[in-house]
Amino acid sequence: MGWTHSTDTETHEMWIRPEFVDGIGTSASTVREGVTMVGVGDQSWRPAGEVVAWRVVCDCEHQTQVMDPTRSQWVSSNQWVRVPSPSLEDVAAGRIFADDDATPDIGDRDEVADAAKAIWRRHHIRLVDVDEEISLALAAHRAAAVAIDVAITRGRRAGRTWEQIGRVAGMSAPGANSRWKERIESPAVADVVDELDAMITDLDGQVITAAERVGLSSIYQLATRANNGHRPSIADVLTMAARLRPAPNE
Repeated sequence: MGWTHSTDTETHEMWIRPEFVDGIGTSASTVREGVTMVGVGDQSWRPAGEVVAWRVVCDCEHQTQVMDPTRSQWVSSNQWVRVPSPSLEDVAAGRIFADDDATPDIGDRDEVADAAKAIWRRHHIRLVDVDEEISLALAAHRAAAVAIDVAITRGRRAGRTWEQIGRVAGMSAPGANSRWKERIESPAVADVVDELDAMITDLDGQVITAAERVGLSSIYQLATRANNGHRPSIADVLTMAARLRPAPNE
């Protein structure tokens, strides 16, 4: 049995690997002449009775835009030792009892599966999620920066002076001018503002609040990122907005 965890760029599949005193097994198993056998990776088999331990393993695949996915394997330092009697079992302490038939499918036991997933999440997936969290936070920061540029551009188009903009931003007129003048005069920002205004117009005259305008600016940037850097259509933006909207029970 395997458990998976996916991000925008990575897929992780966890499983419990049987181990022998002199090597490692695979997730494959079969029965031959009434004996449960465990695969050892080279299309050969060993009796399940020879399994002495189990370990949590994760097969990792990282997607890239310029080459085939890269693959790696994470192996936990934690190990469950096989004990000869149910009275000696203590999953939390790293001891498991299993008869030969149950050896290949030890993860079917709820207490073992829960312990395996806890190890996997604590020592591997948590680090993956931290990397994704940083990536998402940086993307949100960039989207927020663009939303500010868009808002300042709209303000200037509406006739706001740098003194008025500076007052809202908590800085002097020269400070606001120095920070945003060159940025908002770039063709890229002007194009984004024009496209966002066109999208708002396409929403059939609905009243768009200031907060919704800022949100739309950020969503536009996320939709652009999801569209591999190409300008999104209004359908792309609305689809992204729907994806970001919390479920009713959240």
